[in-house]
Amino acid sequence: MKGFELSAEEAAAHNAKVAQWKKNTLPVKSADVFKRGNSAEDSQGFADKGKTTLTMAQVREVPVMPLSGKPERKPKYGNKKITVDGILFDSVKEANRWLQLKAMQTRAEISELRRQVVFVLAPAVILDGRKKKQLTYVSDFTYLENGKQVVEDTKSSMTARLPVYRIKKHLLKHVFNLDILES
Repeated sequence: MKGFELSAEEAAAHNAKVAQWKKNTLPVKSADVFKRGNSAEDSQGFADKGKTTLTMAQVREVPVMPLSGKPERKPKYGNKKITVDGILFDSVKEANRWLQLKAMQTRAEISELRRQVVFVLAPAVILDGRKKKQLTYVSDFTYLENGKQVVEDTKSSMTARLPVYRIKKHLLKHVFNLDILES
């Protein structure tokens, strides 16, 4: 589709409608959101010069798509992203565990609670003349419990069996002598 020109106000209105659409609370008419420029491909029914809106005959109920033009994909393992305390979590289970750990830290049962800590398992290398990125493991949570560092990852039974995760778990044990507590 050619000729998309959205001002900052139009983009903000679009984003608000996308948020409502994601909540499945409001069917949105395409004329409410998009303005299109005239071109050979989309000029049928568009009378004015420059930016125009859809005519009433062209208005129909359509779901609003994100500006990228692609619908959001359903998560592979059925998790639902959620925001808690202004932090975006990959799953409700992970967010609940964060709240539990924060409460434990408040009661001084644990200390130095951190999220998304990166462990470098292997440095970057050059293979077959091409640079390969360093191999990392990103934990969901790390904290100290009774003076011992704990690395915790919120996993479902399905994701805990993935080969990539199992290899990274093995390397974390070998390189850092740390076990991953799966919750």
